[in-house]
Amino acid sequence: MKSKKFLAVLIICILSMSIMSIPAGARLITNANDDGYYKAYAIEDLTAEDFLRVAGINWFIKPADASFGGVTVISSSLPGSNWLDTEFGDAGAGKPITATAVEGEDGVYRIRHWSRGASPTFEASLLEGEKYAQYVLGSYWGTFEVVRYEWLDSAGNVIQKKGAAAPELKPEPEPVEGKLGTADALIVLRVAAGLMEETDELLAKYDLNSDGELTTADAILILRAVAGV
Repeated sequence: MKSKKFLAVLIICILSMSIMSIPAGARLITNANDDGYYKAYAIEDLTAEDFLRVAGINWFIKPADASFGGVTVISSSLPGSNWLDTEFGDAGAGKPITATAVEGEDGVYRIRHWSRGASPTFEASLLEGEKYAQYVLGSYWGTFEVVRYEWLDSAGNVIQKKGAAAPELKPEPEPVEGKLGTADALIVLRVAAGLMEETDELLAKYDLNSDGELTTADAILILRAVAGV
């Protein structure tokens, strides 16, 4: 049953997914000197409350070469908090952080500087006066551009940047009376994944293989009918 639920969630994601565009303001990183670092300023990006939840960062880079590597750093104005660094590299580099390819984004890799269950990185005193708190990215070998970055909390969840709009949820089209469509398939998949309750009404309408429950098999039958196969 777990595998069926996983498959249902996977199909929902595939049907709902749209490929994200790469921002035009990406910066090229060629070496890790003082001018070559890319800096992400947490105090500027986040509210005070969210700033105190930061426990890591996802960097997204686009390398020019197959072989690349560098360093990701925690840096702040607190004594002893400068240059707490961790190296990263491509799959064959053998570094503590391995860059992983981002599905759906050609040539883009994610570098995750985060430890599971980690304590917040920065302290409240950094919010007072002219102080800084940042994560920094630099290259040791290979050239790449920084596409974007995401702040992470201690659970690894993305922290929304200050002023960022909430993700837009597009309303699903209403099923056409008497005709099944992709919207119906999504309903069945949600039931199969445990995201919706299976009711007698839904069962009567969507149990196409008459096995007494709504599963991914029913959703696939609907999708095949939509595709005319």
